[in-house]
Amino acid sequence: MITREELLRLLAPLGRPCVSLLLPTHRYAPDSAQDPIRFRNLLKTARKLLTDGVPKAAAEEILAPLEALSEPAFWRDQLDGLAVFACPGFQAVYRLPMPLPERSIVADSFHIRPILGALRANRRFYVLAVSQKSVTFYEGSPTGLGPVDLRDLPTSMRDVLGVAEQRPGLQLHAAGESPIFHGRGAPDENRREDLARFFRVIDKALWERLRDERVPLILAGPAAYFPIYRDISRYSYLAPESVEGNVDSATPEELHGRAWPVARAVFQAEEDAARNEYEQLSASHLATSILTEVATAAICGRVRRLFVQEGKVLFGSLNTATGEVLLHGRQEGITDDDVLDDLSEAVLARGGDVLELPAGKMPEGAAAAAILRW
Repeated sequence: MITREELLRLLAPLGRPCVSLLLPTHRYAPDSAQDPIRFRNLLKTARKLLTDGVPKAAAEEILAPLEALSEPAFWRDQLDGLAVFACPGFQAVYRLPMPLPERSIVADSFHIRPILGALRANRRFYVLAVSQKSVTFYEGSPTGLGPVDLRDLPTSMRDVLGVAEQRPGLQLHAAGESPIFHGRGAPDENRREDLARFFRVIDKALWERLRDERVPLILAGPAAYFPIYRDISRYSYLAPESVEGNVDSATPEELHGRAWPVARAVFQAEEDAARNEYEQLSASHLATSILTEVATAAICGRVRRLFVQEGKVLFGSLNTATGEVLLHGRQEGITDDDVLDDLSEAVLARGGDVLELPAGKMPEGAAAAAILRW
């Protein structure tokens, strides 16, 4: 699971060189059969780039753990994208519910920009599907959902209340889109408190992982659950709309089909607000689309929101001390990286937000633009 905390781990000063392997993957056969072959091709490219400037023994030390990923067992249960990062003494692997471009890059830092779509509020969301019998947490993107295994997240109401503690005669089941309680005269307040206890445990498990996140969380389940959960939840980014109905038998594909329109509406509202704010500030010193100014401001921590053009790559280098930018037409060596990637890293590491927009929606048609703090 990619979180802002995980991002900071990837941005922390680590050994050099840094290898980044990105690959679109497939959930089902027969398409999934090609994924390990393409991954091995990316490894070959990385090995060639490494041998241009790194001793063979050092290169093999970095790549050896990645070779182990060629085993068939690793390629079961893939999602839509795979991101693998390695440098001396460090490896990280992420399965993502979003396709990634196919890239093999060796540089002084990790090439994290393609996975920023799994970190930004306009590309990523969560779904919490809850019933009396099951609790499932998903990470979502425009293309699909992937289940996330969270420590301490209960799997059912019984995990929290236990058989002995459940109120005598109290049962709950869903009929259509609304839950029905029935029992021997149990007061409504007691039923609500059972649910509240259940939801407090769920919220505690989610809070441990989401406290620094800024992306929508969509609730799915019986409609009567939603106001109780909203009263309890500490997460500030609950989506205003929910997915109502019985989720016990819903597949990830079915849930995504109902949750994505909710997430898309949230994303569109955020993008519109951000672009309007840029337009309002464009005549002042608090907004700029000049790359050199954006870069200097990013390094100084002045960028509150960075806009980057979707799919655009600017190979070159960003001086992390001065903000100076040097651009090249293509990757010319292991010190080259995507400057837009480096700018995104700098902004996120300093507490700013990054939005990726299509070229036609970019402020002033630029490759990068920024709203500044001061």
